[in-house]
Amino acid sequence: MIFCYLNKNKNKKNQIDFTLCKMDGKNYDTLENFEKIYGIKKFNQILKEFNFVRFVRNPIDRLISGYMHLCYYGVNNKNHYCFECDKNLTCFVTVLEKRLWQILNNEITLYNKDNEITYSYHFYPQTWYVFYLILKKIYKLFRHCEYYKLHNMFTYIKYNSSDKDSFSNSIVKLLKNFNISNNTLNFIYKKIYNVKTNHETLSKNETTTYKNILYNNSLLLQKVCSIYYYDFIKFDFEFPKECINSTNFLEIN
Repeated sequence: MIFCYLNKNKNKKNQIDFTLCKMDGKNYDTLENFEKIYGIKKFNQILKEFNFVRFVRNPIDRLISGYMHLCYYGVNNKNHYCFECDKNLTCFVTVLEKRLWQILNNEITLYNKDNEITYSYHFYPQTWYVFYLILKKIYKLFRHCEYYKLHNMFTYIKYNSSDKDSFSNSIVKLLKNFNISNNTLNFIYKKIYNVKTNHETLSKNETTTYKNILYNNSLLLQKVCSIYYYDFIKFDFEFPKECINSTNFLEIN
């Protein structure tokens, strides 16, 4: 929403509802799709001239948030993405780990496109940056991971739903480098505090319950730390002490 808003012409900015901003078809889910439309020359020029930003989240907060939104509550309280685990967190993490290893070993049968993208976007490691395409009606996984090609070009901003002050300050600090007016910066800063997504789960009691389930199961927590090991390392998130003190976790990684 933030960069979409900044990209709009002044007369098209909607300060009444920040969430209404649309990219008018000018957003691309992969760099490959962008390259196809604009060509290699334009693509390479943009890589040199543009500034890239990625928002990253603590792996455990991201897992629990996605699990509550997509599995426990479901999309529109109807479609539940639970790996057929019927809201069982232990089962969910176990199947997720197995599925990730199958992907790495090229042994996976992909879900339909929409389901596959939903699982990958919310639950696969952020360092994977995995993308999907339809090729001859077959869903093909590109494991060469665009992230590893371009990761040094990104500015990383950590998102923490319980610490919006830090998140807001990081964004404002970034935007100040691009001559954004103080009025616009103040507007964005306030909106970060006020805007909530329809599926925000932080304040719900069930979210706390499932987070406690995870932290009270040391083996399950170690498995989660192992799944997202490189997310913790690359983005400098602190490992839970239960993982650091675990011999099994240290041996695995």
